Amino acid sequence: MLDERVADRWLAVFDREESLVSRLIEILQSDQRAVAYARVEELEENIRLKEALLADVQVVEESKKRLGAAAGILLSKEEPFAATVLPHFPPAHRARAKESLERIRSLREALSELNDATRQLMVHGLWLVRSTLGAVYGAAGAKGYGENGDYRPAYPTGRIVRKDV
Repeated sequence: MLDERVADRWLAVFDREESLVSRLIEILQSDQRAVAYARVEELEENIRLKEALLADVQVVEESKKRLGAAAGILLSKEEPFAATVLPHFPPAHRARAKESLERIRSLREALSELNDATRQLMVHGLWLVRSTLGAVYGAAGAKGYGENGDYRPAYPTGRIVRKDV
């Protein structure tokens, strides 16, 4: 059983993790708006913010490992974190720890879904840009046959439409 001070430190780590995951969700939502409105500067700033937050998440993960090791709790990837840690909390702290871990799990699920949606949005946006560039520049540089059967660029001016239109 964890002593009360150690349990309080665990709860502080959970609070920090919850805050970081919530902030990552806000940044991913900002990413989606930035992509939709073509705000490149906002995307670049969000990258910097995400890098800093992910470094903070790594610090939280290391804190959880240290706290677990100090308390003799063996954390494993096979067993759910909550199932491993919750039994060690004193009864007075267990309900709060369970609620915190449930909120973190829910936020992480939302983060994963939002991350997938953002990735799909960006992949689709890149496909659209590449398709547009291909239509504009690909057709302009395409080879074709002239009036006399000679092989030459189909649109030497770089225009897609006919000159006389």
